[in-house]
Amino acid sequence: MNCHPSRAPGKLRIWQQNTRKSDTAQAEVLAAARPEDWDALAIQEPFLDRVGNTKANRHWRVLYPSDHQRDGSSCTWSILLINANISTDTYTQLTIHSTDITAVRFAGEFGHLSLFNVYNDCTHNKVLFSLSSFLSSSLHLARPSPGDHMVWLGDFNRHHPLWEPVDNCHLLTPRDFIQPLLDLLSDYDMELALPPGIPTLQTSANRWTRPDDVWRTHSDVDPIIFCDVDASLRPSLADHLPIITEIELPVPRSSTPPSRDFRAVDWTAFSEALTEQLNSRSPAVHLTTAEAFDRKVSDLSSIIQEIVARDDVVPLWKPCPHTKRWWNDDLKRLKAQRRRACNQAFKHRDVPDHPSIAEASRIP
Repeated sequence: MNCHPSRAPGKLRIWQQNTRKSDTAQAEVLAAARPEDWDALAIQEPFLDRVGNTKANRHWRVLYPSDHQRDGSSCTWSILLINANISTDTYTQLTIHSTDITAVRFAGEFGHLSLFNVYNDCTHNKVLFSLSSFLSSSLHLARPSPGDHMVWLGDFNRHHPLWEPVDNCHLLTPRDFIQPLLDLLSDYDMELALPPGIPTLQTSANRWTRPDDVWRTHSDVDPIIFCDVDASLRPSLADHLPIITEIELPVPRSSTPPSRDFRAVDWTAFSEALTEQLNSRSPAVHLTTAEAFDRKVSDLSSIIQEIVARDDVVPLWKPCPHTKRWWNDDLKRLKAQRRRACNQAFKHRDVPDHPSIAEASRIP
């Protein structure tokens, strides 16, 4: 299928959410995150099924951490969902040896932006050491040129007066435990994008804290248009608030050009239009030479193509990028018939010779 890049919107829209590994919370995020409104979902503590896969739908491409399901690796605590409408040519996943960091580099019209989705455990700093190791050896991958930007977002599980609400002094992380994060922020000149003092977590005791954050590369030109929490989008069973970030980064989207819908053709009308054109422009004659035969074939092909190009004869159709091209009305009817037969077979499952059981097994 040929896809042509459409005019790129002027911003990258990101929904950041800790779902506490809840199937319900993640399902609500997917239901609320309309693909026309969001470009990336940065999820910490995602839901994982028994084989280690998360939940998504056809509108999103799932990016797992580089060490996801590798031998000896721990459970995955971070994923990115990228809108399937964004061309895959415009972003590249960065390889970081951790199950708690998912990173991707976007190539926009005005440069690159690397997005890091981080889950930092509250009991150790291993994730921060992994991030430091990657940046010290591969900063050129995250920022190919000095004018490029990085955005670090996620659940850092650290409390400091720089971002914590003033009435949470009792929660401040010990200095030796928070110092690796402060050193990273200083080494790579990162500054707060989410304004200080805004809480992001409601505890079971109805207290508000700030374990989640968004950081950006310090520069004269701030690529972040908007960054704030949105309590109205908070899913049930989630104690973290959604953090919404909009970044000025036009990236190409993919769109499918309209095509002819031959399944919706009125073939009687098609035949009448074709007959009319053939009779008036290329009537039947006796062909005596090879040249006459070639001209006749060329005329016939041109007339057929002209009829096909008429919207009143063969209507245009712009399919969804995820549409199953082989699906048709016959299969739809067959599916409904099979569902009815299976329901009847289940209802009469205690009657071995009931005809519905044979009917259900007969329908493919």
